[in-house]
Amino acid sequence: MSMVEDVRQVIQDFLAPELRAITARLDSNEKVMEARFGALETQMNSRFKEVDSRFNSIEGQSNSRFNEISVRLQSLQETIDRSDSAQKLLIAKLTEDFQFDKRLTELERESRLNKSTTAA
Repeated sequence: MSMVEDVRQVIQDFLAPELRAITARLDSNEKVMEARFGALETQMNSRFKEVDSRFNSIEGQSNSRFNEISVRLQSLQETIDRSDSAQKLLIAKLTEDFQFDKRLTELERESRLNKSTTAA
């Protein structure tokens, strides 16, 4: 049994302290990595918030610009509608004047024809 006790003694004397040292190193490495990843996570969250803020700002500006353009287009449409109505009225008046001139010319021609037939 001396051999078993010797092996057991070697394990206790050599392996147990080595395993504790390895465990301690792993724990310290784990703490360092957690600290680094925590800092990176904080930095990434900060960057994401900054990007979200920029997008929100751009979205607000584009919405404002869109509304401005929409109002201008509506104003232009109203101007075109007024101009269209004015042109339709002008065309109607010119057509009426033309019909009046045509009818007057016809009456004058008939009047001359009647005068010439009565004089003869």
